[in-house]
Amino acid sequence: MKLKIRLFAILFVITQLVNAQEYNQLTDYSYHGEVKTEKSTIIPLPSAKQLAFQELELGLFIHFGLSTYTGQSAGDGKQPASMFNPTNLDCEQWMKVAKDMGAKYVMLTARHEGGFCMCPSETTAYSVKNSPWLNGKGDVIKEYVAAARKYGLKVGIYHSSWHDANQWDWRDLHYFEDKPEELEKFTRLELQQLTELLSNYGEIDMMWFDHHGCPHVGAAQFWKRVDLLVSALQPNCMIFGNDYWLNGGHSGGANYPLWYGVNRGDGTRHTRPVNDDSKHGNPYGKFFVAWEANTPFSGNWFYNGPAVKPLPEMIDAYYKSIGQGTNFLPNFAPDKRGLMPPEVVKSAKEFGDELRKRFGTRIAGTSGEKEFILDLGKKTNINNIVIMEDVSNGQKVAAFEIDIRKKGKWETIYTGQTIGHKHIVPIELETDELRFRCTKSLDDTVIIREFAVY
Repeated sequence: MKLKIRLFAILFVITQLVNAQEYNQLTDYSYHGEVKTEKSTIIPLPSAKQLAFQELELGLFIHFGLSTYTGQSAGDGKQPASMFNPTNLDCEQWMKVAKDMGAKYVMLTARHEGGFCMCPSETTAYSVKNSPWLNGKGDVIKEYVAAARKYGLKVGIYHSSWHDANQWDWRDLHYFEDKPEELEKFTRLELQQLTELLSNYGEIDMMWFDHHGCPHVGAAQFWKRVDLLVSALQPNCMIFGNDYWLNGGHSGGANYPLWYGVNRGDGTRHTRPVNDDSKHGNPYGKFFVAWEANTPFSGNWFYNGPAVKPLPEMIDAYYKSIGQGTNFLPNFAPDKRGLMPPEVVKSAKEFGDELRKRFGTRIAGTSGEKEFILDLGKKTNINNIVIMEDVSNGQKVAAFEIDIRKKGKWETIYTGQTIGHKHIVPIELETDELRFRCTKSLDDTVIIREFAVY
């Protein structure tokens, strides 16, 4: 009897460890399979669309869907479509919030993990067409895209393609094992759904594929087919998973130092960055990746009440993301009416006003190579130093120092590592002259396209 109990206990512990390992693979953003990428000493180069994406810097994530009404975060795919019923949907109001905060692109959850579609998709009955909103004749995606274009914002669509709880239990990594016909049927459904999104609404600037490259059985070929479809239908579209990737989890801050190179699990763009490169990147990674950080500023992603993060926390996240070389995609959540609540409207404007206060007036600036001086002409109070590296020919700065002249001698006031697209140094000082020095680089062709004080 004791032996049976011990065996049961051992089996229970093993099962728990396996479940924990599989859960961790579901919730992190790195590759856990056999690594096939060879080491390199070649600096990865960005594409034109990656450089353009980095210039956007700040976006607005908008989580809105059936989960707004169910209170579920991921969604179990079982709640009725009839629960979706915004009484005053106004996508233009969302765009005003985005503009007030200084965002240049927006990202809407067209379909979250529960599987509910925000457009009247022909692939499923689980969509707005079976909701009471506008008697089933509405199309949130159509209104969203039109509003974004009206306000001059780049259009992003979030689609949790593999995770569709209305179709299957995506928490089971082995669900499609020995089910090739079911996997093919599911894949075709998802590809058709994506074809609708990428064909019916004009140009889509970026796709945010949650769980891209996930470790499930059958997922590798699935994601390759998704990537190829997007590239064929919208060649200028930034693909989350190929062209850009999440950094810093969902904390709102990036890891530092941060390189834009990564190696991927199978040596192709269709798999995730290997574990060693998923946090800080790799200066000689085979693939250039534009990093993005995100975090909810309101809601638990979806609306769950009026609470909004305090302004100091929002500003801190800005410095730790954009200020450390990534794009930043904070989330504000519309309420059940389909409107950004008053607390969000107020906080978004305060956030934007604070950024404009800090970075709206450029005192002086210059550009240069590995060492140069910025002469302010007179003693000047500064609060921020902004450095931008030209990464069009690869990211190269590995260490740098900033000096000020004090009593006729140079004094180092800041030591940093990578720069990338942008590095912000919040610092209060008075000086009339600053010096930039690159003390370590991957090669000697360093170009600093902007060295400015605010």
